[in-house]
Amino acid sequence: MKTLKSIFILALVCITVIGSSWRYTYKVKTITIRALDEIVTPPLLKESANIISLRLTSYGLDTFSLNINADKGQIAVTVPDKSNMDDICRLLTQKGVITFCETWDRGEVFKLLHNDKLLDMFTPAGNRLGFIPAGDTSKVNFEIKSQKIPDKLMFRWGLVNEKSQVSLFALKTEGNPLLVRSDFEDMSYTSDGRINAVLKQENIKKWADASTINLNRSIAILIDDRVISDPVVRQRMESGSIEISGDFSEKEAGLIKAFLFHDPLPLAFSVVK
Repeated sequence: MKTLKSIFILALVCITVIGSSWRYTYKVKTITIRALDEIVTPPLLKESANIISLRLTSYGLDTFSLNINADKGQIAVTVPDKSNMDDICRLLTQKGVITFCETWDRGEVFKLLHNDKLLDMFTPAGNRLGFIPAGDTSKVNFEIKSQKIPDKLMFRWGLVNEKSQVSLFALKTEGNPLLVRSDFEDMSYTSDGRINAVLKQENIKKWADASTINLNRSIAILIDDRVISDPVVRQRMESGSIEISGDFSEKEAGLIKAFLFHDPLPLAFSVVK
């Protein structure tokens, strides 16, 4: 009897130790976001929470929780403390609007600006304006503000790569965007880094004509105001199917899938400090 009692007590001690160890190693962090729109309703908050939940799942998180505070227009999201918080904040606050846009190349930008002061700040790279260290973007932004930029030209940054470099893209304002998320019937992402998209029937000719005009030119694909890919059009595309190859890192792939597969947020959010 004493032996059984001793075993029972020992088991309780072990469970307590294991439980304490689990609580110690499994740490979490809660990020609270607040809706910025003038009209914020419980249904819109719920819709936003559902989209955020789908994004986090597509991104690769299997453990998280969401709590809606309708009175304050807030959503509290709890994730493992080891998560990349920069990525999580993007998933929680970015609208997630997808657009396909025509671009200008380096030579065309030089002619539009009538000087190469801006271009000289970059290391040339293919059809892009070039790369710079991610920490130097403020210098470039200052230079852009100091110049008279033609109305037909606008600049957008790309993603920071694994070398901590970022590229600047010159987009056309006229005729853009060529395509938006609602123009597509379906989108998918493959394990070898390709985005496959199928256009709705009514948009096939528009894309076929655009691909003809932009042969051997880059098309910028943006999520909100950030370029995630700039594939070069190699042939006229008449089938309505688009395949985009990209050398995406695992981190970039997770973010792309999270935004690509789900609707934009119906509300604008910011992180509560």
